[in-house]
Amino acid sequence: MDTRVRETIGRRIRELREEAKMSQNDVAKDLNISQAAVAQYENGKNFPDEEKLIYFARTFNCTLDYIFGLTDIKRRKETTVMPHTEGMEEVAKRVFIEMMKGKIPFEYEVREMGQEAVYPGTEPQKDKK
Repeated sequence: MDTRVRETIGRRIRELREEAKMSQNDVAKDLNISQAAVAQYENGKNFPDEEKLIYFARTFNCTLDYIFGLTDIKRRKETTVMPHTEGMEEVAKRVFIEMMKGKIPFEYEVREMGQEAVYPGTEPQKDKK
């Protein structure tokens, strides 16, 4: 992963942690990792896995786009939980993993169609009934 991206993620994590008045030790305890591991994330020397990124987004009430430096808007103005989004966290994890493997571009978009996530340039699959 590009050094600038890791540094941006680390800087954002540090800013969010400090804004929440949490120490590196607090975060480490929540994640069951060492304080040194948290410091490495914040210094851009190491990259948190998808579960830890989700922890940061939930704990600090911000979007992953903000953590990745794709936007300067920390929170969506309006958050609506739709009943058909069940299972979307798993889809987000799969998208993230594929993105890290370089199989889909970093600037991805996932849109919902019913209960399906659709990648740009693809069409949803027909129901197999």
